[in-house]
Amino acid sequence: MSVGIFVSGCDSTRNRILGNFVGLDPTGAAGMGTNWGIYFSGGRENVVGGSLLGSANVVSGNDQGVCFAEGAGLGNRIEGNLFGTDPTGTVLIPQNWGITLLGRVPAQIIAGNAFAGGGASGWGDGIYLDGAARGTLIRHNAFGSTPARPYLGLGSGVVCINASPRVADNRFTQCGNGLFTRGRRAQPVAVRNSFVRCGRAVRIEDDAAPNLGDLAGARASDDGGNRFDPRDRYHIVNHGTRTIMAQGNDFGTTDAAQIGAKIIDQADRPTYGPVQFLPLLGSGIAGERLVTSGEVLSLSGTCAPVPGGGAEIALTSSQPAALSVELLNVAGRHIRWLARERSVDAGLTRLLWDARDDSGLVAPAGTYLIRGGARSAGGAQAQTLTTVMLGR
Repeated sequence: MSVGIFVSGCDSTRNRILGNFVGLDPTGAAGMGTNWGIYFSGGRENVVGGSLLGSANVVSGNDQGVCFAEGAGLGNRIEGNLFGTDPTGTVLIPQNWGITLLGRVPAQIIAGNAFAGGGASGWGDGIYLDGAARGTLIRHNAFGSTPARPYLGLGSGVVCINASPRVADNRFTQCGNGLFTRGRRAQPVAVRNSFVRCGRAVRIEDDAAPNLGDLAGARASDDGGNRFDPRDRYHIVNHGTRTIMAQGNDFGTTDAAQIGAKIIDQADRPTYGPVQFLPLLGSGIAGERLVTSGEVLSLSGTCAPVPGGGAEIALTSSQPAALSVELLNVAGRHIRWLARERSVDAGLTRLLWDARDDSGLVAPAGTYLIRGGARSAGGAQAQTLTTVMLGR
């Protein structure tokens, strides 16, 4: 048994675990086979990671990245970390579970992290909850992708075994299961999530009953707003016997027959419960736009350091477009906007970064991500991502 960082005892409060490689060798290039990267058996209001530059941890190469065992205290926050890859977010380093909550572990906050890859079998989970998780919030995480690579994949994004967290504003990309629920007490509320190219965006077993949108419910916060990708193999698979509410969601089409073809429920087998997905919301696609007009837009980019610090970014667009360019650290946290909806002509656009963040402070040495996005007048969209090493 091996543990990287161990937090125990009811008096272990308000600790900060920042900027570490947990489960990795000193270079960050390989895992060290740790059982638990960070293990909590007590304590409250502790923070792992954060939104400030340099706060993020890279947690990879473990069996369980961050584990909250029964008895862990309230209000711990896991934010802005990278799970399952090297520090650049481009190379997978196997890990069976990113974050686990085992037993009665209520009221945790898991926000703004990126989970990718999986275990040695390739079938790992981002967040695994087994038992009561009342008051736990899972929000603004990316499952199956990092800022550096959009389609790394993941076995399951969030697994709820008799657990009922709130799952909101997350992106599930190329996951075998986006949200997996099992057990009668598994009743998570899932709103405003995006599911992109998933095998089963939502999978329901053993009479679990996730709330995916109930427009007749008393709480406005239950009103769906999830976006499902027409490229999902299945949007919702209900193998349980209970009725699943999935109203007010966007399935990329308003054709009920097309949506129904990607839902497994009572219409496919009488012993399964029904999925009620009408009325619908919109007709878009999981945070991306499908271009049906035949219009094509391409965007490519390169980046190189310049003498004296900073970098020059060269982006080439195949046609006139509105260009946005954002600078991120390796954990995906925003550093600087270099362009926002700037009108550019077809061809080459050059931008200069002066090595400062939005507040004017000099950014520390390290690797940074440059993310470019372009949108044509006809609605076509394209993205590119490159890296630059800032020295001193």
